[in-house]
Amino acid sequence: MFTAIYILFMLTNREKPQYPPSVSAEEPPQYYDILGTFKSMKTNKPFGLLFVVFFIGHSTMGTFAGLLSDILTPLGFTAEFVAKVGILFLVCGISGAVTTGIIIDKT
Repeated sequence: MFTAIYILFMLTNREKPQYPPSVSAEEPPQYYDILGTFKSMKTNKPFGLLFVVFFIGHSTMGTFAGLLSDILTPLGFTAEFVAKVGILFLVCGISGAVTTGIIIDKT
């Protein structure tokens, strides 16, 4: 049954629609030079600074999340509590990022 529907679909449909779905679909696709983009990012100082700042923040969070169990377990906390602290850490980070984004957009 599926094969018959598939064959019928392939016989009745064209490769492209008669009318394009949007204005951008009328234009041919543009291809970008990926290596050139990476080279321009390497020489862009604000991008480099942003990359370093995000790298430090991401590395710090990953290290803290990885060591959270080793930090809290010797203090007598259970694995379930450590998991809840990790989830709370993530939720607070996400809500702080959203709140900061909203505040920055308004100023």
